[in-house]
Amino acid sequence: MGLRNLKGQSASEFLLTYGWAFLLTAIAVIALYTFIAAPQAIGGGGATTCTTNSGPHCMDVLVGANAFAIQVAMLLVNEQPYPVYNPTLYMNASWVGTFTQICQPQITLPGGTILCNAVLTRSPPVNGMLLNSPFTLSYIPCPSANSVTCSTGTPQSFTGQFSTHLGAGIANTIATVNVIAQNATQSSTGSALDRITAIVDILGFPVTGATVSFSTNTANAIITPTITSSDATGNAVAYVTSSYPGCVLITGNYASINANTVVTFT
Repeated sequence: MGLRNLKGQSASEFLLTYGWAFLLTAIAVIALYTFIAAPQAIGGGGATTCTTNSGPHCMDVLVGANAFAIQVAMLLVNEQPYPVYNPTLYMNASWVGTFTQICQPQITLPGGTILCNAVLTRSPPVNGMLLNSPFTLSYIPCPSANSVTCSTGTPQSFTGQFSTHLGAGIANTIATVNVIAQNATQSSTGSALDRITAIVDILGFPVTGATVSFSTNTANAIITPTITSSDATGNAVAYVTSSYPGCVLITGNYASINANTVVTFT
C-alpha cells in the first residue's frame, strides 16, 4: 500500500508541476501565432505602431501579400479644423521600393478618415516578418471644400513611421458602402423628409469619420447634406425630399466606392 501511495503521489506531483508548464507553453504558442501569423485588420489594431510627427493621425496600417504582390493599406484621420484636398501617400522602404499613392476621399472633412490603399506587383518578403518604414502624407488645405479652387493650393507634407507584421493578402477593395432608405416610397409633398443612411466599413470594421458624398439623378430631388461624416457605427445620414412624383436614384460615395438606393415619390 505504501509503495502504491508513493507512486500515486509522485504522479500527482508530476502532473501538477509540469501541467502548468505545458499550459503556459500552449498559451505562449497561441499568443505568438496571433501576433505574428494571424491576419490583422484596418481599424482592428493591425499595426504594432503607426505615428506621425504632426498633422494627420495614423489609426492603423496593414501590409498583406500573396506570391505576386504586396498591398499597403493605411487609415489616417484629418485632425485639421478644415477639410483637406487630394491626400497623397509617399513611401520608400527597402522591402517595397518607392511608390506614390493617391488616397481617398479627394476631400476629407475635419475629423474624417483618409484611406490609402496601394497594390504593388513585386515579390513579397517572408510572411510574418516585422516591417518598419517611414512614410509621408501630403494634402492641400481646403477650407472651402471646393475641389476646383483647392486644386491650385500649396500642398503640406507630414512624415511618419509604422511598424507592422506582414500578413496574408487582402482584397483590392477593402472598404464597402451600403446605402439604405428609411422609406422606399415617400410622399412628394415637398416637406416630407426621407432618411438616407450610408453604412461604411473597412474589412468588416465600421469607420468613424468616413466622408460620404450624396447625390441624386434629378434636380427635382433635394438631398441634405450632400457631404457628411459617419458616426461611431459607420453610419452617415442625410435626408431627401422632392415635390415631384417619380423614382429618384440616390448615390452614396466613399473613397470612390458607390452604392445606390431608389426612393419612389408619390
